[in-house]
Formats: sequence, structure tokens, C-alpha cells
Amino acid sequence: MDKQTADAVADIYRLLPGKNCGECGVETCAIFAKEVLVGSGEIYDCKYMEDEKRQAAILVIEEYFR
Repeated sequence: MDKQTADAVADIYRLLPGKNCGECGVETCAIFAKEVLVGSGEIYDCKYMEDEKRQAAILVIEEYFR
């Protein structure tokens, strides 16, 4: 994984609640963050994420793809 991707995944991960509950369909929040960035996951699948943090994550994703 290149540095830009790793940084974006880390930024998304920091915005997640860190429950590692698996309710989104993956085992951990770290995996979820990567899947959201690469398009195999949906940010709205985390039902515990606060709306403000979800919007911030969407901005991270948009910036990554600019």
C-alpha cells in the first residue's frame, strides 16, 4: 500500500468509533476503513459512526480521489 493510501485509510480509521463489532460486515474497523476507501465497503454500513465524523470521512475519500 502506498503512503497516500495508507494515510487516507488511517484518517478514516481515526474517525471510526473503534468498536470492532463486525456489524458492518468486516472483522475490524481497520479493515472497514480500507474497504471504504477502495470502494468495497460503504461508509454508511457503520451504524455507530457519528454524522460529523462520517462527513469528515467522505471528505477524506473525495480528497484521495482528486
